[in-house]
Amino acid sequence: MHYTMIEFYKWPEAARLLVTLLLTFCVAVQLLTALISSYRRPYSRRRLFENLLEFFALLQIVALSLLFGQVMNGYNKNMIVPAGYGSLLYAIFICIVITTCIVIAHTGMVHSGMVHSGRVSTGRASHALVIAVSCITLPAVGAAGSSVYALGYIIALLLWGLRGVIISIRRYREIRTGISALSIKNAIDSMHTGVLLGYPDGYVLLINERMQRLMAEITGSVQRNGRLFFSALSSRELRSCSEVSCAKLPQDFYRQVAWQSRRNASAFQGFDTPHGGKKTRQDVQVTSEQLLNPGCQMTEYEGQVVCLLPDGTAWMFIETELTIRNKRYIQVTATDITQRWELTAELQRKEEQLKLRGQEIRETLDNLQILSRDAEIQRAKLRAHDLLGQRLSLLLRIVRGEGAPDYDMIRSQAQMLPDDLRHGQSESSPRDRIDSLRQTFVAIGVDIRLDGELPEDEIIGNVFADIINESVSNAVRHGFATKVLVRISRSDGHYRMEVTDDGFPPAGPVTEGGGISGMRSSINQLGGTLDVAAAPRFTLKVTV
Repeated sequence: MHYTMIEFYKWPEAARLLVTLLLTFCVAVQLLTALISSYRRPYSRRRLFENLLEFFALLQIVALSLLFGQVMNGYNKNMIVPAGYGSLLYAIFICIVITTCIVIAHTGMVHSGMVHSGRVSTGRASHALVIAVSCITLPAVGAAGSSVYALGYIIALLLWGLRGVIISIRRYREIRTGISALSIKNAIDSMHTGVLLGYPDGYVLLINERMQRLMAEITGSVQRNGRLFFSALSSRELRSCSEVSCAKLPQDFYRQVAWQSRRNASAFQGFDTPHGGKKTRQDVQVTSEQLLNPGCQMTEYEGQVVCLLPDGTAWMFIETELTIRNKRYIQVTATDITQRWELTAELQRKEEQLKLRGQEIRETLDNLQILSRDAEIQRAKLRAHDLLGQRLSLLLRIVRGEGAPDYDMIRSQAQMLPDDLRHGQSESSPRDRIDSLRQTFVAIGVDIRLDGELPEDEIIGNVFADIINESVSNAVRHGFATKVLVRISRSDGHYRMEVTDDGFPPAGPVTEGGGISGMRSSINQLGGTLDVAAAPRFTLKVTV
């Protein structure tokens, strides 16, 4: 028996406690390294021996822990116990040497012909270090002295712990960057899209966290049958968008998920059926109304099922069938279409607004056509009234004249009347119309004097010309006037016109007929005013 551990009896209590903590750390780190290594995919012979090497390294650290446990036990009993487990340490060392050599050989075979020879050398050196570290704690080293062995013991523990941390980080990165079952599951879980893969009968083969959360929010629990879940979504009555309420995801979501999965699993075993046997999948029937949370709103978008959640998000569910290696599977995906849904809703609102605006525009155009037609009819009436009044005044003056009536003039005025009615007033300017009016009435002895200039604005000028025409006709026809005076001025940005004549004033109050009413309507459309005075002379005042 070698007393290789006798040096530890001389150490203070605090030092032995630190060694105990170091042993605990090394065991935990090496155990984690072995577990992480076992998760690497795909399997290969090299990885198998690497995992076996990590297992032997864990046994080495456990044997060292047992060796130090003897020291602590002997110290507590006030006795020195000879070191044991020598055979175990030698056996583990031989296994480590053999396994390391196999791993180094496979590493060289895998990397043969590659350019990065430095990486191969580094890998071989790290594996060779395992042999050196395990050699330090062999009982044979104790022959050099207990103090040397104790120092080598501590150095070995530090190296085992450091190696475990480095290997764990490397293997974890290898799992994250490599393709394995765990990396595939992590990648699918990190997706924002919900994914479910199942057998043809619907039972789940693979499901990510997003789909689990959506299931829990829509149905209240995670479902094991994807086909039943999608059928429930499809058969639910589709309604238009409205404000709904739905149970929020519980804080202990994953605990409820696990419990629900166990409860669903029990539905297929251990229960008697009406047929006298165990309960089968076909015996478990759940209706869509029982499965779906009644608060979640179902609708359609582009022919696909869409579920509207109370948080404002919209999810499109699509079921497809896949064939992989001549085996049939189903896939149910849930895609977040919230942005598209909001844009579509906004476009629909815009479309409705455009329809309303279009209807308003059509109604406005119809009203404008009616108003335009009414205005055209009104202008035609005023034109006919002015022309007829003008001709009538001429005819009355000719008939009431002292001499014999000029029948040629009467015939000429009558023949010109239809042509004048057909031609619009837009064919001549307001000034030309006044000149024509003056020439017409001069022939029967009526003098029309114009003091000032007509407005340059064509619309106002035409209205003033219409009023002058009507005023002259009324003065000649009703007052037998021989002189008509028209004064036009402009001040303060307004046009003012005053029309007077030397005819007989009205015997009573002035009653506005079609002529004056028409003139007032035209002035009102321009935002002006029209005033009529009967005494001492008939006077008409216009302000625009």
